[in-house]
Amino acid sequence: MLSPTRTLLALKRNVRDPATWAFNTRFPRSPRPPPRPKASTRLSLPAKHGQKGPKAAAAAALKGLALPPSRRLARMAAPQMPVRKLPQSIHLPPARKPSRSPAASSSSSSNTRRLRDSKAIEKFAIAPVPQHSKASFASVMDTVKASSFSAMSLLPCVVDAVYSILGPHSKPTPVQALAIPASMSLKQNGNPNALLVGAETGSGKTLAYLIPMIHRLKQEEIIDSQRVTVSADEPVDAIFYAEDDASTDHTAKTQTSSVIRKLRRPRALILAPSRDLVIQISSVAKSLCTHTAARLTVAAIHAKQQGRKSRAEKFATTPIDILVATPCELNKYLQSGTLGLSMLREFVVDETDTLFDESNAEDMEKIQTKIIEHSKRNGRFSECVDETEIHAEGESESEIEPQVLTTYVSATFPVSMVRKISEMHQGNYLTITTPKLHSPNSRLKQQFLVVPGEAEKKKPSFLLEILKRSAQSGEKRIIIFVNKRTTATWLCDYLREKFGFGSSNVTAVFLASAQMETKIRDAVFGLYKAPAFGNEIREVSEADAALLEIASTELTDGGRTRAQPRRPASVGDAGEQKMAWEHRVAILVATDVASRGIDTTAADHVILYDFPRSAIEYLHRVGRAARNGARGRSTSLLMPRDMRLAEDIERRARRGEAFG
Repeated sequence: MLSPTRTLLALKRNVRDPATWAFNTRFPRSPRPPPRPKASTRLSLPAKHGQKGPKAAAAAALKGLALPPSRRLARMAAPQMPVRKLPQSIHLPPARKPSRSPAASSSSSSNTRRLRDSKAIEKFAIAPVPQHSKASFASVMDTVKASSFSAMSLLPCVVDAVYSILGPHSKPTPVQALAIPASMSLKQNGNPNALLVGAETGSGKTLAYLIPMIHRLKQEEIIDSQRVTVSADEPVDAIFYAEDDASTDHTAKTQTSSVIRKLRRPRALILAPSRDLVIQISSVAKSLCTHTAARLTVAAIHAKQQGRKSRAEKFATTPIDILVATPCELNKYLQSGTLGLSMLREFVVDETDTLFDESNAEDMEKIQTKIIEHSKRNGRFSECVDETEIHAEGESESEIEPQVLTTYVSATFPVSMVRKISEMHQGNYLTITTPKLHSPNSRLKQQFLVVPGEAEKKKPSFLLEILKRSAQSGEKRIIIFVNKRTTATWLCDYLREKFGFGSSNVTAVFLASAQMETKIRDAVFGLYKAPAFGNEIREVSEADAALLEIASTELTDGGRTRAQPRRPASVGDAGEQKMAWEHRVAILVATDVASRGIDTTAADHVILYDFPRSAIEYLHRVGRAARNGARGRSTSLLMPRDMRLAEDIERRARRGEAFG
């Protein structure tokens, strides 16, 4: 190592002009620029105050070295560019506004956050409904107790069909006793022509709109048969009226009872958000319409149907009276020309809070536009009939242009939904609500279990303990709700690993997945549907039992299912005895897809593994239990982030108050 004296001598021999120095390299690779004519004042690194010794001498002699990075730009003088004057004809752009201050930036972010919160509140907030006082509640209940299907001015054939599926001594539920007379008062040629029905889950809303719909359709047939009679010997005329503006020619197997029943033109349309609800509604409608005197044609459209071509051929040969569909699939049939809405007389939106959400807004807007386009057409006449001939017969304009009767049905009234309905009908609609709307069933026992934040990893263990106690108490039909599909698949595999699998196992775990086949899906949901009469547990056929075995022995793999590998015979497959499904515990892991409209009258216990984000979702989930007068239980696992909403729900549940 060189001594300080030698270092100073070496530095004095290598003194250079500062203009020739590079900032970050001592020996730069690029050629140095030529020296300036006048050398600038050399910069020196001053010694610290009071510094002595060889370091002070070296610092005094280090003239020409670059400054440290923190002081370079502050000391160096940047070359000044020549200022160029612009001509007066050129207009300079306005000066840029100075950058926003931190306070303005924070206010902008707060405004964005406030807008996002307002949208969330509008989506999940529940609109206030008129609260019934004790006197009004008593009068409503008296009206419900005194009501009967035979005293609602229904056609005898409709009353017989209702008693055939519900029993000869059945009484209307509160929503049926209130909604059916209100629906009968709707006017096709005046106001009001829309009805908004709100009732708690499991209260019988499906029959509340199906019964008056079937009554009006049959009444229209009776009136039309008295005015127009189509002879069976004139099939060409029947096809002419039926096909309307369709392009495909079908002349075989055409069934036309009257000119009000046209091919590919349903008279009543029911929209539902999921295929499970479509299947359920169509099943109830078919059970009513298979009665001899109230016979109507019912068709269903959903995503998992097989044979769309054969179904289109069926629509072209058989008139449709009631069509149940999901919005997305219905738009496909409308765009292809397979179906039309020119004959529509009844329009029902089931689960309106879901269908009016942002995810279904585009499909619903297209369907409503189609309905508005055809709302002024006369269903008894095709487009080729001259209106002057109609007026010559003495019919008024109101008879020529009937309006579509619309019914909205929902278990909750979000603010956005109520506002949209009010805008579409300009406030000219009736609203029917039951006294228990927006409040959990009084027969439902609600429990809230707090899971500490540090114990979140032990949440599955808490769930296992809850399931064991539930099985010990005799609860055989259990539903577990989660917020994400990935959580559902993982939890299903976890429970199957803990409880085992096989036909001799007491507990079977199912996953409500969109990848399930329709037959397997129907068999699984059939376990949670109570029979109309007799035992509390539904009997399972051999065909459904085989499908349930397949569904209970599949593991999820990234949202898809794969068969569970067979165990070796030494484990006990050879000698095991199959246990009847009536005696086995069924656990269904699902997201909110299973919380909307599915018939789960046999569900005993609902577990909220993930707490919902709003009171609307909570009401739909816990509404899967304690349906149709039965008792049930719900258990919610709460994390610290869920405490605010849970405390509000628990406080209202203890006081018996409604949400919203």
